[in-house]
Amino acid sequence: NTLYWFWRGMIVHLWQTTLVLAVIFVIEQSLRGAPSRVSHTLWSIALAKIFLPLSFFGGAANYLYGLAAGAPAAGPRPAVPTLEPVIAVFYPVPDAPAPVSGSTLSYVAVAATACWAAFALYFLARIVVDVARARRHGGVPLASCGAAKAEKLERILGETGIPAGSVLVSGRFVMPTVTGLMRPRIVLPEYLVSELPEEELHAILLHEDAHRRRRDPLRAFAGRVGLSLFFFYPPIYPVLHRLRATAEFA
Repeated sequence: NTLYWFWRGMIVHLWQTTLVLAVIFVIEQSLRGAPSRVSHTLWSIALAKIFLPLSFFGGAANYLYGLAAGAPAAGPRPAVPTLEPVIAVFYPVPDAPAPVSGSTLSYVAVAATACWAAFALYFLARIVVDVARARRHGGVPLASCGAAKAEKLERILGETGIPAGSVLVSGRFVMPTVTGLMRPRIVLPEYLVSELPEEELHAILLHEDAHRRRRDPLRAFAGRVGLSLFFFYPPIYPVLHRLRATAEFA
């Protein structure tokens, strides 16, 4: 019975999420000329909705329903026929008794839960490993990367206003990036510091610092957790794609 109600609630939640995502898509299409940060905010809301069922906002929904019904704050709330079609759209799964133990549906619920848990745990474990690797190979502070490179970077950082403590230099062949969930820092590969002119390093640092100030690594982490839990939900893939794309433009 527990698994049946879990999956029944999951179906309702993902259906409601699909409706919200459709509205967000329409809004974004109507705001094509708006700054990219607006689109990124919209898709951040979309990701949050994937985590939060509408029942999370049950108190607010009941209050609004009471206002529509013209009922006082305390006391019974009469039915509002005009809202019944709306409720039917958001709750399309009819009430039905849980399957009898040993029925085909009960075995399907157990098998689906086992498969979902196995894949979700695997994806979550991958996240833990990737975070650990990023922390282990994050680079070294400016003072440890050589006098010439440190002086070059400090001169650029002084022009941009980026704190020197928020920049690390890595000896690995990596792309410039931002790592860290609670304390994000910019990681620059040492070869780029040596080879690129200061004007290009200036532009790269400003771009990565925008990621750092917006805490994009934390947003990306939330996206991966969402993907781990809802990997079977197709709309999550375009949502995460739009999040990554709009983060770069923003």
